[in-house]
Amino acid sequence: GKGDWQRAVAVAQKLAAARPASAHDAYNLACVLSRAGRRDEAITALSHSVLKDPKRYDTRFHLGMAYVRFGDLEKGREHLREAERLAAGVAGEPHRRRRVIGTD
Repeated sequence: GKGDWQRAVAVAQKLAAARPASAHDAYNLACVLSRAGRRDEAITALSHSVLKDPKRYDTRFHLGMAYVRFGDLEKGREHLREAERLAAGVAGEPHRRRRVIGTD
């Protein structure tokens, strides 16, 4: 239930605070914040993750989708285009590449 996600947020926040340089922890925090319905905080955590590791295409993709869901299409498209560009450069991982629809 909702309480489970709130507990998950608390754990993810502790991990992110303990390792502030970790893009992965910021990304995980964003995921649980989103599932807990705390979307503004999720966008902030995704933005921090992008700043810490700007070459992670999956983080860019999720940040772009979050902006699109909130109606900021311009920011959303910007991050989705960057996600697509980064994903195209991922060597040896063709199964993880995505074509981002609506960014042309």
